[in-house]
Amino acid sequence: MNRLENIRRAAHMRRVCAAGGMRCPDGRRLFRLRENPLLRARGADFVETPGGFALIGAFGDDGFFSAFCAADEEAAWTLLSLIEDRLRALGAARAIGPVAPSLIDLSGGAAILQEGAAADSPFDEYLPAFAGRALERRGFRGAARSILYELDPRALDWPRYERVAAYAARRFGLRVVSARKMGERAACEAIARLSRTDAAFAHTDEETAAMLAGLGSRWSRSLTQIALLDGEPVGYLLALEDRRMGAIRAATLQARPDFRGRALPAALALPLLRAAGERRVACGVIAEDNLASRLVVERAGARPKAIFQRYVKKLTEN
Repeated sequence: MNRLENIRRAAHMRRVCAAGGMRCPDGRRLFRLRENPLLRARGADFVETPGGFALIGAFGDDGFFSAFCAADEEAAWTLLSLIEDRLRALGAARAIGPVAPSLIDLSGGAAILQEGAAADSPFDEYLPAFAGRALERRGFRGAARSILYELDPRALDWPRYERVAAYAARRFGLRVVSARKMGERAACEAIARLSRTDAAFAHTDEETAAMLAGLGSRWSRSLTQIALLDGEPVGYLLALEDRRMGAIRAATLQARPDFRGRALPAALALPLLRAAGERRVACGVIAEDNLASRLVVERAGARPKAIFQRYVKKLTEN
């Protein structure tokens, strides 16, 4: 794509977002392969209509669409029709979107957070109301919801937090190691094994490795932690760090279902929170129904920052 096309596309994106009341994604990160793991997907493409745009692709039998922006409900309806046709052409059996932010750096362009939540609500909504209505009209059904928390390490009761983290490892015989110490290939395999429980993403080791490679230097190998029990991964925290911007983020915090009530998040997050110092941390995307992990981070002082709603539709349906 030449420079004039890039300028035209960026202007189109800004107009759509302004009309729809959404924050415009950072186009530089959205379209640079090495910056955006979504572009590693099969058939990854940017689709446009006069009133909307989206990034689409496929992993395995699932087709995703992300950065879903439209000016109004009718524009969203038209865009969704085009998305479904493209995903069927890729051979996807179902469409998932907006894609769950499992391995995505949310500070880039792949996910859209609307700024300025209502004063009586702790949440920013992921999509404006008309987008949800358009999805439902097209036959999409709301699936899992995830919550992004924000935590200020300066407010932690550090002695208590460290005791909880040590208890989790000692009581259940866990060993928590960094991706750097474990080795990049072994860490990718461990993350992929756990990520397969998330139907929206990461169906194979190769796909997970490709997405992590797409994060490049922003994937912090030293702060990414993996919990092992007898050599088997039972949980992980994927950490992202942007030294230039002074930002640090727990992109994904995931535990095997039978380990969700065992203070595992505290043990996984400890190195990252120590490194954060005085910087606020976007702390894990946690499934809304994962009450045990939510309780751990909320007791540590984390507050909900954003909700992510995933929608799913079988493409064999009309």
